[in-house]
Amino acid sequence: MPNRDQLSITVAADRALFAHEAEVIEAEVRQRAFEIFQRRDAMSDDVRDWLQAEAETIYKPACEIVETKDGYVFEFAVPGLEAKNVEIVLSSDRLLVRGTRAPARTAEGRVLHSEHCSARIHREVPLPEGCEHTKAKAHVVRGVLAVSVPRKRQQARRAKAAQAPASAPNAAAKPVARSPANKKGR
Repeated sequence: MPNRDQLSITVAADRALFAHEAEVIEAEVRQRAFEIFQRRDAMSDDVRDWLQAEAETIYKPACEIVETKDGYVFEFAVPGLEAKNVEIVLSSDRLLVRGTRAPARTAEGRVLHSEHCSARIHREVPLPEGCEHTKAKAHVVRGVLAVSVPRKRQQARRAKAAQAPASAPNAAAKPVARSPANKKGR
């Protein structure tokens, strides 16, 4: 059975936390891009500087959103992440995943080259309308963080009705076979 670490989820009262977090990260990326710009050679450009700075500052995990009959499942690729190092924050219209991960180093010594991206994780995605964000659940299995957000009851009933197969034809519309006994009674 796979290791299934349950995660705690914070419900945010408003979007102020999301805006502040985005501003802090953007300022850090801007500062790092400027540092790269100051040291660059003629082969570099602003876009590459920004992308390099962003990759060094934060890791934005790939996300897949799956709609189910009961709600939505948000899956994030977070290899090397431990449940104790991740925080999930939900507001009525946003999902924020943030945390840290340690690079898997087994060798002692000076690092000569590394393609590991930043250990700081940050990904924000909008929630579809009609989500019951206060009842979300999350877990990590084999490097995939799954956050399940159910629909509100009314929304779930509509979704199930839309997915239900077409109903059987009306029984009253079927022709009635007459038995020989009924024919004699006429």
